[in-house]
Amino acid sequence: MKNKKVFLIINSYYIGDILLANPLAQNIKRIYDDAYVVMLTPPSMVDVAKYQKCVDDVVVWDRHGEHHGWFNMFKFILSFPYKNIYAAFPIYSGDRAIMLAGLLRAKYILGLKKGIIGILLKSKYKIQSNMFQGTQGRVISMLSGITQEKLINCPIKPELPNIETEVIKEIEQLHEEFITLSPTSSNIIKDMPIEDVGSIIETSPYKVVLLGKGNSSQVLSENLAKKNYKNLIDLTNKTSYLELAQIINMSKGCISVDTGSLHLACGLNKPTVGVFYNKHNWGYKPDSDIYPKTFCSSDLKPDEIVNKLSELMNR
Repeated sequence: MKNKKVFLIINSYYIGDILLANPLAQNIKRIYDDAYVVMLTPPSMVDVAKYQKCVDDVVVWDRHGEHHGWFNMFKFILSFPYKNIYAAFPIYSGDRAIMLAGLLRAKYILGLKKGIIGILLKSKYKIQSNMFQGTQGRVISMLSGITQEKLINCPIKPELPNIETEVIKEIEQLHEEFITLSPTSSNIIKDMPIEDVGSIIETSPYKVVLLGKGNSSQVLSENLAKKNYKNLIDLTNKTSYLELAQIINMSKGCISVDTGSLHLACGLNKPTVGVFYNKHNWGYKPDSDIYPKTFCSSDLKPDEIVNKLSELMNR
């Protein structure tokens, strides 16, 4: 590590945000031959970060648990394995993440927004946040604060291992083509109405594998169970991240609301229809120029969603 430049990506919120930071890691590696990319994530997202292209190591920052509070934060800093950080990227630019980067003595700290410190950093390093459209492009643009090299808005590249678990075996035993459906997220305003979910299941010419985690996903699952759909395989709250990724990769295509599954499916180059029920989140829409098998909309009816996915699958 003595002759390496350590680049620290601090991302402690959502799976989708870790995936959207992967093109930043790819650009770092492309520009700096001596780069060593480290991602800082919560415990639940280690596998998400670990299997991203160009990520060399993952360090757990459990800011709501083991490392909560100033005393534990300082203990974390003292035990941090990398002492010579060239550049740190607090993805959300919250004051705590920026202070952490400063206490870790990063040479450069590049943030986009949020908090007084974030505003000062943006001004100091002259980040060109309008280089690309969308959240993924804005994350890549953080690197513009320290390099004049051309940045590339490139696809997410998960590098996933093949695993054998009971859930995977269950799907393998289908012996028929299926699509995946991720109708829920961490924010209920982005979720697909249950009537639309039911219509998609009924309309699909393929088996539908339902994916999701959390309370809203469980409520949806219980309501769907009352309908006794013959075309549905419900894996709600039954998959790890690696299982989720492998099942999406095994599928014929994916329908997803604005959540991590959408960006994962794009990165796996699967035909994907993204449905945005909250137009304020349109900035998270995958770029069709780099994901040609992806189509996103905010106003498709269930039968139109299924037809659009079939169109993408038949290209």
